[in-house]
Amino acid sequence: MRVVAIFLSDETTTRRLTLAFRDRCRVEAFHDLKRAHELLSSGRVLTTVVDLRRRHGISETDAIELIAQIRALWPMIPVVAHVNFTPQSARSIMAAAHAGAAEIILSEFDDLEVVANRIADAGVISEVIERVKSEITRRVPPPLHGFILACIKHVQNRRGLAGIVTRLRLNRKRLAQRTAAAHLPKPVQLMNWMRLLVATRMLDEGTRSTEKVARELGFSSGSALRNMLHRYVGCGPETLRTLGGFEYAIEQFVHVLRQAKRSRQRATIAGRE
Repeated sequence: MRVVAIFLSDETTTRRLTLAFRDRCRVEAFHDLKRAHELLSSGRVLTTVVDLRRRHGISETDAIELIAQIRALWPMIPVVAHVNFTPQSARSIMAAAHAGAAEIILSEFDDLEVVANRIADAGVISEVIERVKSEITRRVPPPLHGFILACIKHVQNRRGLAGIVTRLRLNRKRLAQRTAAAHLPKPVQLMNWMRLLVATRMLDEGTRSTEKVARELGFSSGSALRNMLHRYVGCGPETLRTLGGFEYAIEQFVHVLRQAKRSRQRATIAGRE
């Protein structure tokens, strides 16, 4: 189970966060960065939460500096700032965002369980982005990297391919030409692959049904998600779990990338002859 590391929090807030993240992440509390260094470097931390409410004699300035240090040392780990919901909180929110906080929890205002699920989902998406990025670096032409990663980042976008193309200000015809030239699947198929990778990573947690994951990712039904898994990965959620879940799904995607790369190489050789 992944870990949420929280800093400078009191016991009551720690208990509330532990309850909010239950079943999805384990919560561990720290009062300084030194004690958390090993954990943060282990690759097991999904996100961090830094409490800016002046606890344990720590000033808000020191807490903001802690956010900046975490972002500098572990840029792949998102940071969430926990602030009081007061008329003066705008300054704290701006300072935390400037230091690198990706999310804000407003004390005694936000529903912690809703926020925890959103944070955990963002962590899953970030994890899939990093994994896919490592796989496409050597196998996909650079001009297509942004599109593929955006399909993951905006996986909950309800407008499908049109929404992503609009957001990135891409020309759909030009995008289709680039994927065809790279011997890759069509843009909509690449987008579907990214949706499936996020879905399989969510299913790996074992806390949500196929129907719930399908709803969260914009599928019309659980059956629609199952059918797409069969078409792209070759099996349904139950079989996929026994084969390795997300790891098996990404292996199938990498297989598609390898085939595309070999096709490009053959085309290049044929063009020289």
